[in-house]
Amino acid sequence: MPMKKTVSIIFLCLAALWSMSAQSKFSYSLELKAGAGLGHGPIALFTPEFVAQYDLGGGFIAGAGAGARLAMPCLSYNVTNGKYTGRSFVEEIDIPLFLRVGYGLEKFYVNLDSGFAIGIGSVALFAKGGGPMEARYDGLFFEPHVGWRINERRTLALGFLFQQSTVADRNVTYNDSSMKEEYRTRNMITPAITLRYGIMF
Repeated sequence: MPMKKTVSIIFLCLAALWSMSAQSKFSYSLELKAGAGLGHGPIALFTPEFVAQYDLGGGFIAGAGAGARLAMPCLSYNVTNGKYTGRSFVEEIDIPLFLRVGYGLEKFYVNLDSGFAIGIGSVALFAKGGGPMEARYDGLFFEPHVGWRINERRTLALGFLFQQSTVADRNVTYNDSSMKEEYRTRNMITPAITLRYGIMF
């Protein structure tokens, strides 16, 4: 699905849920999420999110949310003279927009967030007054998470984020006094484990 259609659908769902705010089955929350990459994932990420959801009955909920994510995704995989020499990372900001479906019991619940992250760009370039760098976190994502209701207003959840990312393969070869550099980008899904703390309103 094209990005514009995905973003439009998420915004329409947010507007529809907001219009239900006067109904008793409607609730919303502020959720603070921190995470660290697995495998080819980021070094770290931090995301405050606002989520609106509606009680469908029988333990089922549906909702939508938006946030602002600060992350350090992988910029490139570096190979020098045929040997892997590590990864490079970049600090960047993106805006995740998502839909949520879930099921819960009195204390235990399971949710699935899926949506689209709009990449804003590199933090360093913005700080220096430069133009935005192409975002690495920019595309579809989904995040299942399992949670526990601490009390009526507090929740804690553990999840796994799978984010579409742009990663570069950087291959450098030194020959005597010359250097040859090859730079190729590819699209992949990168994983991270997340911990989420929510405050219900």
